[in-house]
Amino acid sequence: MHKRKTPNLSLSLLDRPIMIIVLQPIGHPLHLQISNMGPAYQSTALAAVDTTFIITATVFLSLGSLFGTQRYGDTPSYPGPFVEQDGTRSPPSFFQAYVVLVPLLLGIIAPTAGLGLLMWQDDAYLGASTLGVYLVEVAAQLISEEVYLKTKTAMWPQVPQVYQTYRIWQLIRGCYLVGQAGGPQWLWNLHAMLIMLWVFNFGAVMTWTPWLYRWHLQPQSSENDRKDGYISGPKPE
Repeated sequence: MHKRKTPNLSLSLLDRPIMIIVLQPIGHPLHLQISNMGPAYQSTALAAVDTTFIITATVFLSLGSLFGTQRYGDTPSYPGPFVEQDGTRSPPSFFQAYVVLVPLLLGIIAPTAGLGLLMWQDDAYLGASTLGVYLVEVAAQLISEEVYLKTKTAMWPQVPQVYQTYRIWQLIRGCYLVGQAGGPQWLWNLHAMLIMLWVFNFGAVMTWTPWLYRWHLQPQSSENDRKDGYISGPKPE
């Protein structure tokens, strides 16, 4: 009697002791669900999952912004990150260089180049299922940040925290897809690099959160009747 072959859930490319411990508990259930899908259906299914997240995140962030508006009125309550009480912006000296090197160069340009290479190598479905949906999620975060910054809502610092948490899981899922599809080694390595990148960046964002929210100005704001742009009570009748 022919014995049915058991799928290799280690996916060969993931056959690394440390990465197996980290990735398998999180990515394993989704891998089982998509392993029997064709490439086109796989790409569509993953795009639907990520779109659902983007819509849900937008709804919850909007509800948070609406709560602030109802509680404190229509006066803009968030003048922007690293803005001092006198209105000057004072980001850390290394901040601009960090943004260019980490999120822009490594987090956006490198994956975009990788997606282009996959399409040139006729791996469009694999590219769409991994780097394609990743870049769409990054674009959704950038658009949300721009909208919230222009509307001066205090929910702005929450946007990267929400999106980066999902992005890390999204990249872990991508590692499984690369292994399941027998994708190129460099694509798996790129996903592993991006995971480490966004974990580090998430830690950096959490470190900066008090200054993004300007917590150090709260005592002065209370004493000066919130002259720095905050308002101290509900919207007057």
